[in-house]
Amino acid sequence: MKIRKSGIYLFFILFFFSLTFTTSSYLFFKLSLKFHIISIFSFVAFFYFFMIKQICFSCLSLFILIFLIYSFFDTYFGYYKLDGMLFLYFLFILYIVFIFFEQSDLCLKITNTNHKKNKTFWHPIFDNPIIGGIFLISFIDAAYSYFEFCLKSLNFFGQKIVPYFILITPVHSIGGFLYQPNLNSLLINTGLIITAFWTVKQTDKKTFLKLLIIYVFFTFAAALTSSRAGLLAVLSVFIFIFIHKRFFSPDMPKKEKYTLIMLFVTYIAVFFFNRYSPFVKFAHQGMIGDSSVDQRLMIWLATILLWLKHPFFGTGLETFKFLNDPYQIVSCKILKFPSDIIGNFTWAHNEPIQILEELGIFAFLSIVFMTIFYYIKVLKKEKNIENLLIPSLILVFIVQAGLSWPLRHPALLTLFFIILALADKSRFFTLKGFSKNIFIIILFIVYILSTIYLFPHIKNDVYFTFKIPKTKQIDKKLDLLYKASQDDYLFWIASSRFIYKAVPYYLKITTGINHIPLIKEDIKIIKMTTKDKKEAEKLKKEILQEAKKLEKLHKIWLSEYYLALAYLFDDNLKEAKLHANKAIEMNPNPPYLWNLLHFINVKYASLKTGKPISTFLPSKKEVEEFQKQFRLMTEKIKKDQK
Repeated sequence: MKIRKSGIYLFFILFFFSLTFTTSSYLFFKLSLKFHIISIFSFVAFFYFFMIKQICFSCLSLFILIFLIYSFFDTYFGYYKLDGMLFLYFLFILYIVFIFFEQSDLCLKITNTNHKKNKTFWHPIFDNPIIGGIFLISFIDAAYSYFEFCLKSLNFFGQKIVPYFILITPVHSIGGFLYQPNLNSLLINTGLIITAFWTVKQTDKKTFLKLLIIYVFFTFAAALTSSRAGLLAVLSVFIFIFIHKRFFSPDMPKKEKYTLIMLFVTYIAVFFFNRYSPFVKFAHQGMIGDSSVDQRLMIWLATILLWLKHPFFGTGLETFKFLNDPYQIVSCKILKFPSDIIGNFTWAHNEPIQILEELGIFAFLSIVFMTIFYYIKVLKKEKNIENLLIPSLILVFIVQAGLSWPLRHPALLTLFFIILALADKSRFFTLKGFSKNIFIIILFIVYILSTIYLFPHIKNDVYFTFKIPKTKQIDKKLDLLYKASQDDYLFWIASSRFIYKAVPYYLKITTGINHIPLIKEDIKIIKMTTKDKKEAEKLKKEILQEAKKLEKLHKIWLSEYYLALAYLFDDNLKEAKLHANKAIEMNPNPPYLWNLLHFINVKYASLKTGKPISTFLPSKKEVEEFQKQFRLMTEKIKKDQK
């Protein structure tokens, strides 16, 4: 197998990336050397098995590496789960390898004319270990998504094991392996596009039918995610292929045109029929309603308004989540949207726009240029539909990032665009290629300057505060949050975040659980030490102090919720109930608002009667019995309607 010199360079780039990541994790987070060594070993093993086309061992090494990264971020940044950094590794090892090898002998074509003579697997799609591997992972995730869908349908309709299809869809937003519908959609759509390319080029009728069935299965799994961003990402690929000059040439085979149009129509029909089906009587409101569209428009406008305050170099990396709340209010007024769509947004749900806001116009124009630079080369140089597969897979990710938040970090997306721009047949690594890419290097320097030298407009110690930390460090982080709230520029968001993070910690110290008790089993008898009592008393005072600041602000349902929490733990139940009711009046949808109001009433009854709180809470068994009765009542209503 012939591999270009760029393969060696790529190895050292990714090896350096892996080494840097694991070293920093060891130095800054004090992880054991075992994690450090296994990560490096897994990466080297993956790359070696990938080079010799041993797909099984390659995937095994990859999953070990993914598991390690997932374990790290699940431990230290709980809410990340499989979202951001895991997907970064997934993209670096798969998509970026696609980019650098797209002109090499390994990835030049998706077809293999010698497949019958040198058969390596049941289908030539697996002759390429990268494409075959990602197709297999995508297919397994699609199957898992359907299994998850059936289980949720089972819980909805009752204890009946039957297959569920589009006409009676009772659930939406299936998360799959990645626990997040948009990320799940991105992974499934990758397999869908690979299948579409093979279907278009297929000449054998039996194989064509098999691939068509697989394609329809992928469309069904993609529709189950209900991801509108995923839908638009796939549509962008079809549009990209249609504008390719080959499709305007007279020698374009009619079969390829009609097959592609058929696949295009099938995907749209399945998705919209699933999401907006009139047969769905008991569908979740989020499937049929479009309130989330209003939220997206509101937060995108808020992001642009925030950018206009610092247009050239942005507000600084990772500052959006601290500063966007006031601009949400302005955005709602401009768009004339109700205030109940205002939320505690950590991300802008549009990574390119967030790059514009955080890093400024220079970084944003850089990624726009680098994207155009890459795809103009593709449209000019690639003559065959086979060679459009890898650019199409990359395009899916770019469009998804523009309408969603797959990487959870705008800097990572910027890095992705930089590497994309350098993928000019891997000529960047030659002296001849360097002169042709000098403008990209200048843009890279502008990006570095705008990101590093113009650091966030907030204190450095606060900058690292808002990531969810390990439990042992929560008290230190709360101290930093408390300091941040003293800053007039930050107190709007810092005060509410302090209450939001301090309340679960306060509950953990005082009750043994980190949430408001809902059932008898949540009430635990714990023995608080003197240190715990002092810490709890300190937290309660600080929570109340921050609540006083929130009272001076423009009232939204979130601030009312935080105020109700603060007064609840100060035993000022009258004020707590007042603010809880106000929050529900503004936005009656979140269930935790009703849980809070219920617990306030329970605590009031406990103080009034002198009985313990557990007396007024249901047991777990009683809740399960109520759920069963509710399900039977729902089934009876459905039968009566028929």
